[in-house]
Amino acid sequence: MSLVFIDGFDHYSRIRDKWTAAGSFDQPDFVAGRFGGQACRKQFQNAQQSIRRGLGAQTEIFFGCAYKAPGFPSTFAESMFRLEDSGGTVILSIAVTPAGNLSITAGGFISTSTFTLSNTQYHYIECHYLPKDAAGKGGVAELKADGVVIANIDGASFRTTTEADDDITAFGFMDDGTNSPRYLFDDLYILNAEGSENNGYLGDVRITTLAAALDGNRNEWSPNSQASNFLEVDETLLDSTTFVESGLIGAAEDYDNEDFASRLIAPGTIFGVQVSNATLRTATGSIEYKNEMVVAGVRFSDDIEYNPGNSDFFVTTYVRDTDPSDNASWTEAKVAAVNSGIVITAKEST
Repeated sequence: MSLVFIDGFDHYSRIRDKWTAAGSFDQPDFVAGRFGGQACRKQFQNAQQSIRRGLGAQTEIFFGCAYKAPGFPSTFAESMFRLEDSGGTVILSIAVTPAGNLSITAGGFISTSTFTLSNTQYHYIECHYLPKDAAGKGGVAELKADGVVIANIDGASFRTTTEADDDITAFGFMDDGTNSPRYLFDDLYILNAEGSENNGYLGDVRITTLAAALDGNRNEWSPNSQASNFLEVDETLLDSTTFVESGLIGAAEDYDNEDFASRLIAPGTIFGVQVSNATLRTATGSIEYKNEMVVAGVRFSDDIEYNPGNSDFFVTTYVRDTDPSDNASWTEAKVAAVNSGIVITAKEST
């Protein structure tokens, strides 16, 4: 794996559907973003570092995100992006200053750029972070804006610090003070540099949501109101009024999705494809499922079993850098041929 997670913020309207948010204030809204999609916009009074995404245990991270600051903090630098280790310690932080400059902090050191953000446009912010090893050697903390390195902390600095950098287990954003400008975030990628694909900066990327357009190879769940299953789930923005449902172990669904041509998109290089499924348990007990990609009737699973709750939607993702049927790079034709899927793997009634 190289890609760990991608998010265009286009297909849901509550941050808790896809991210962990600890505080009651953590309810950013979703507004018009880049390329005709949505962006996530923070609210004014946001609790510190409480919107985060678990990454598993990673040893190296690259991430990029479109970022727009309609204004800058009034009195002190505010952290926009953070990485945490398994103990919850912040091991990297990217902040914006009252003057509109970005800074990066890691290993007990800080580097502030002379690059000044414009508050009238998006900038694409990217970062590379490699903690020092067990012997206290190595280490990279580098910050880019619009494809240019603007700040970095070199390995020599990491080698002199006594701070205990750990594995990278979470990505967080919107850690700021109160009554700040309403920052916008869009088109986020996170990768771990493993494997032969996507093992470095991707540059400014576009993340597009392709909704279900036709029934697929297997449609074994029951529609609640429409004649065809895909019509229940064909909306780009998550909608709970129409749905498919099942409680049978082994019951599978998959859908033929929109293609790029139908969205008037010429994709260029395709770095990855991600299946996102939104689920909600409506009965007692527990039920488990796996996300799938389906190519020519062959089902490929991410081998992770998820157990949804019964109060809020539970959005899970399965991302692939390459076509699972041949491990070759994605092309427009390959994306058109892959179906998004889901299969029930276990059930326990109470």
